[in-house]
Amino acid sequence: AAGTPRSVRLADGDLAAAVRAAAPVPVAAVLTGRLPVDHRHQSKVDRVALARSATRFLAGR
Repeated sequence: AAGTPRSVRLADGDLAAAVRAAAPVPVAAVLTGRLPVDHRHQSKVDRVALARSATRFLAGR
């Protein structure tokens, strides 16, 4: 399901390099995957769920 740790993964090397080259600050990890949406607004990203998924992924859980 969108927003679960399984939906988050590391970007491939080319994408990660492009993001790091374009970013004005250091980027430790570039994550890709499906964005969780707020069930009330199917076009609005559920930022809390996204943060939770990214945190779990980066912690190795």
